[in-house]
Amino acid sequence: MTTSVTRHVEMMTAHRRTGLVILAMAGLLAITACATPPPRHDLPPQAGPRPPLPSPHVEFSPAKGQTPAQQERDRYECYLWAVRKTGFDPSRPQNVPATAYDEERLANRILHFRRATTACLTGRHYSIR
Repeated sequence: MTTSVTRHVEMMTAHRRTGLVILAMAGLLAITACATPPPRHDLPPQAGPRPPLPSPHVEFSPAKGQTPAQQERDRYECYLWAVRKTGFDPSRPQNVPATAYDEERLANRILHFRRATTACLTGRHYSIR
């Protein structure tokens, strides 16, 4: 009778060990599933939202008492001059930049146009705001 009891105790102990092993594996899997993978350095960093493109509009005010009609004529002539100098016309529709490179290139063209417009208006005695 002691052999059957001993065998029963051994079987219960083996079942307990198997149950503990299964429980430990389930806990390990649960912990592993929650873990964050390490960062991958072979991928390019994700860029956040891009800043808006600069405005081509230049605000100015007369420094030498120019009339409103003179201001409009100077604005128009400086606009045309800046388009000729830069090859960029902000009144023409632009394609939406597909890449960050295209967006940076468009921003540089807009800034170049603004600088040309500012130079023209400054040469005609306007204050740039």
